Order: sequence, then structure tokens, then C-alpha cells
Amino acid sequence: MSKPAYQQARQEVPVTQAVRVLRDKKIDFTPHFYTYEERGGTKLSSESLGVPEHNVINLARFFRVKTISPCDPNTANKHTGYIMTSAKRWM
Repeated sequence: MSKPAYQQARQEVPVTQAVRVLRDKKIDFTPHFYTYEERGGTKLSSESLGVPEHNVINLARFFRVKTISPCDPNTANKHTGYIMTSAKRWM
């Protein structure tokens, strides 16, 4: 029997608070990586994740905000404990 995706990729996934929670609760997940590009926006992220751009835009509507953008590395570290060491971002 094959291992869940979160166990197969354990060494490759940056360990953030969200990843810890998913692993602790044994929730299967698949990490998605893409190379960050300044002003790539919803077009880049949707293409990288293989989802329609409309789905990414709907996320902003779900949160009832006009825009969603990545936070700066210091804010990410404060909220997640993840220290960004490269240009790769994950979802």
C-alpha cells in the first residue's frame, strides 16, 4: 500500500505551522510549488497550480477583499515560522 502524499514528500516540504497541523491530524495533502515572479498575480499562480484563474480570483471574493497578495518574508516568518531561503513559494 502506498504512503499518503504528505508522507511521501515529507523531506521536500518546508515545515510550517500549517504543515505541522495537517501532519498531526493525518490529513492527506499535496504541496504545490511555483517560482515567485514579481507582479505575476492570479495568472501566474493559477497557471502554476493548474487551476482556472477564476478560482484564484474567487478566493479574494471569499475573503471579501479586492486583492490578495503574498506577504513579505518577515510577516510570513512571524505567522508561520517558515524562513524563506529562495524564490520558491508554496501553496
